[in-house]
Amino acid sequence: MTPSAPSGSRLVTARALLAGLVLLGLFAWYLQLLAESRPLSGWLFGKLGLIWAYELLFSAACASCGLAFVEHVCRLGDLPWLEKLGLSLACGLMAFVVGMYLGGFLGWYGPTFALLLPLSLLLLGAPVAVRSVRAVLADVRLQPRASLESLAAISFGAGSLVILYLGILTPDAVNYDASWNHLVIAQDYAREGRIVPFLGDWVKNVPHLGSIVNTWAFLVPGLDEPPLQWMQALHNEFTVFLWSLVAVGAAVRLIAERRTVRGGWAAIFLFPSLFIYDGNMGAAADHYLAGFSVPVVIAGIRMFEVVNWRRALLLGWLAGGALLTKLHAVYLLIPLSGLIGARVGWIIARGRMHGDKPSTGALLRALVVGALAALGLLSLHFGKNAVFYRNPFYPMAQGTFPSWPTLPDAQLQMDYLFADWHWHPPKLLGDRIREALKMTYNFSFKPHYTFHGDYPTFGSMFTLLIPVVLFVGRARRLWLGVAVTVSAVFVWANTFWVDRSLQTFMPALAAVTGALIVRGWELGALVRAPLAALLGLQFVWGADYFFSGNDRINSSIALIRSGIEGHAHDRFAGYRRQYRDLGASLPKHARVMLHDNHIMLGIDRPVLLDWVGYQGIFDYRRYASPRQLYDRLVELGVTHVVYLPGARTAATKQEEVIFDAFAAQNEAHTRNFGQLRVFPVNRRPVALARPLMVMCWQVYNYVDGLYAVEDLASNEEMPPSLQTHPLPRVPWPADHAGAQSLALLLEQADALVSSKPASLPGALRDALYPAFERMQTHNNVAVFVRNKAGLTMSD
Repeated sequence: MTPSAPSGSRLVTARALLAGLVLLGLFAWYLQLLAESRPLSGWLFGKLGLIWAYELLFSAACASCGLAFVEHVCRLGDLPWLEKLGLSLACGLMAFVVGMYLGGFLGWYGPTFALLLPLSLLLLGAPVAVRSVRAVLADVRLQPRASLESLAAISFGAGSLVILYLGILTPDAVNYDASWNHLVIAQDYAREGRIVPFLGDWVKNVPHLGSIVNTWAFLVPGLDEPPLQWMQALHNEFTVFLWSLVAVGAAVRLIAERRTVRGGWAAIFLFPSLFIYDGNMGAAADHYLAGFSVPVVIAGIRMFEVVNWRRALLLGWLAGGALLTKLHAVYLLIPLSGLIGARVGWIIARGRMHGDKPSTGALLRALVVGALAALGLLSLHFGKNAVFYRNPFYPMAQGTFPSWPTLPDAQLQMDYLFADWHWHPPKLLGDRIREALKMTYNFSFKPHYTFHGDYPTFGSMFTLLIPVVLFVGRARRLWLGVAVTVSAVFVWANTFWVDRSLQTFMPALAAVTGALIVRGWELGALVRAPLAALLGLQFVWGADYFFSGNDRINSSIALIRSGIEGHAHDRFAGYRRQYRDLGASLPKHARVMLHDNHIMLGIDRPVLLDWVGYQGIFDYRRYASPRQLYDRLVELGVTHVVYLPGARTAATKQEEVIFDAFAAQNEAHTRNFGQLRVFPVNRRPVALARPLMVMCWQVYNYVDGLYAVEDLASNEEMPPSLQTHPLPRVPWPADHAGAQSLALLLEQADALVSSKPASLPGALRDALYPAFERMQTHNNVAVFVRNKAGLTMSD
């Protein structure tokens, strides 16, 4: 007979139920009170809650699907749970991206697809995920208590993470590159409902996995204003960064060969550049590639230890994802591939030396499987380019493939403008290797291309702690980690000296740094004291940079305060307002040409660039008059032209004159949106019977005199050795300032270009201003366009 439960237990249960109902009622009453004070629709928390709900769905979908891939396909279920999680998030992200590509090819982009894709991935991996969660919880219960050192590292990391999040909470965190291409790609895909070509912007045609992910941010329902979609994209990037921390923590344990280490992920905050502009987060691509760097290293180490096709498949899948994000992935993949290739060669050679017969075929099949996995993923992007541009590698290899659209010297522009020649390493192999070896050591202490000055903000602890590996025993993985990451820096130093590119594998450097700290700390008090001093010095030095993005932090605080300050209804109205207002003023099917500028996020219409070195659809060398530019715009279906007066000097004086003359003809139809100016491409053609003649006065590289506009076609952004500057058709008068001679010369000119307009001879100024209108004025050139019938719109 089962004894009855004591009456006291029933009483406790009744009390708990009653207390819960009372508290629930109080919650409802207090919520109503607060809603009357400030309507729920105006609470920022509601929008942030929705954004984070999507991030949780995104993370759960990728983690569960990736876990199924790691455990069932790659058969790596016996790996430590933290390592499996780090690998699974990256693998699942690639499954998500494959789904996004397929949906884009099929024209399925929309809110329904945006919800079904992650839900499908979540259901696919749910059974494996549930079992893994149970195993993880059981393992966590058996973990020893965290040490004082671990608690200090975790506290440092948590505080840093809060500061970092405040820097990406606001739409103002969207950086230059994201407002030019990364978010614009996503915006345009979402608007069109499918993947579309970008004919007038080379940068948009290189691999952009982050933009594919962020297309989802523009598709999910409930984000009814563009700034909210940008915030979702920023949170996507932050989420991928959180995944990087998981992978860094796992890699520290793996490389240090210490499975109980805690707080190793905080080593990433020993790199202050994470908080500095051009290295921080802003919805661009670097941190997406960084998210693959540590999983790639982990998979590489595991394959180095055991070479089989399943581990090769894992590495190939992750390597393909990294290359699909940015081609900078080669920095890590080249040394990692070299080490694995050497390992395979050693296994074969050793077997033959000892009379064994290693399965050479199995080893080679493993390498083939890994390569095919990577190539299969890359075909998503390069196949798209082959269809859109007749060149799978477009905008690269335009000299090899019959690309479209292209220019006669497209490859030259790619080599020197697209990849800015100022940051190329030496051409001679010996000089290049010598400089690369120096930079492999001093890349942190002597930065190159930065926005914050020549201060050591990236990688100092990595470089300074490498000698620790010499003093620890039984550290094969640590040696392997050091070899791969140092070699990655060396590869970078041989290619393109832009320091920001180091961010793409910074988590891998952080993981090795964390492992060096762990193993060094174990050497005892004689090492701990100087090691703690070194880390403390880095903390003190780097702390200032944690707040270098105070403008973004202040913007985030202002966004949080907007509700109590009474701006809840229009809290998002001011973000990128001039671009959004301009876009709203355009017809739905408008097509825009953006002149000599890149920033376009918010216009939300198809945009073509005319910036030399970044597109192959406009070539001002072919335009001798505004009429020819007009004809090209009509041919391309451009309906509106947008420009920022005085924002930038054109690459050639020919472009400067042609565009300024064309803008002058449309002055009466031009509208202003902040600094932006826009005018429609009038369907009445421009009347001009002859090419323009241009007078130059004190223009750098040009002798004073009268030129045909085609003579001013030298690209002044090319290396000096590739520039040509012909003599004028009519030289400046011998008396240099004679009123009659100058007036006769000016009478033949349609435009005047001068680097020093204030120094024009008085006689020339007297003849200039009644007949000419001053157009765009830049830092180093002013353009005057003749006001006459030949340069006006026809009737």
